[in-house]
Amino acid sequence: MTFKIVLNRFSPAEAAKIVQVSTTLQRNWRRHGYLPVAEGHARFDVFALAELYALGVLAARGVGPHQGIEVAELIGAGIVWNALAVRAAYEGDATILSSEPDTADEANLRDQVQAMGVNLGPDPLDWMFKCDKFIRDAFRTNGYDKRVGRVIPARYFLWFPDGSHSWQWSVDHCFTSGLFPTDGPVIVIDQRALGAKMVAVAGKPFVRIEAD
Repeated sequence: MTFKIVLNRFSPAEAAKIVQVSTTLQRNWRRHGYLPVAEGHARFDVFALAELYALGVLAARGVGPHQGIEVAELIGAGIVWNALAVRAAYEGDATILSSEPDTADEANLRDQVQAMGVNLGPDPLDWMFKCDKFIRDAFRTNGYDKRVGRVIPARYFLWFPDGSHSWQWSVDHCFTSGLFPTDGPVIVIDQRALGAKMVAVAGKPFVRIEAD
């Protein structure tokens, strides 16, 4: 069964609740070009929410929007990727959202993993297959795979003293490998934690799945 992705929209007041950036600050940032100018009433989809969240988190660390805008889209992409890995981020067609495997290959892999005694955690393997499809389709639909590349965002976003940045799975690796410039303050953003918090606070799903 094929499906299409529909992104739910949020008002500025809802955005303020979700990402803790006041509507006054939103207007100020929009006036100065850090947020896109809206035609009519401003509305945020999950990508716009995550970029706003990134700007707010950076501002709380002393990085103003004139600097934060350089990396807000990348951090936002990482937040969205992690948020859309959570089942509660979705609503829509129950058949498509079912955790039943789509193919015999997926079912076979799931059986193999379970036979090895591997703990799959709170999300079954078949749901992981499905949400990976949903996430990739959401990124393709919104052109993010072209803007941020096809690399899957890792858990952490690190912004180094020389202005370079990287997605990494391990913060410790960055500080012990000697491969990264750490001779100064390094900003570390836990995108998984921020994505999970967005889902928990939003009060409604970010994505609707519809049969196509």
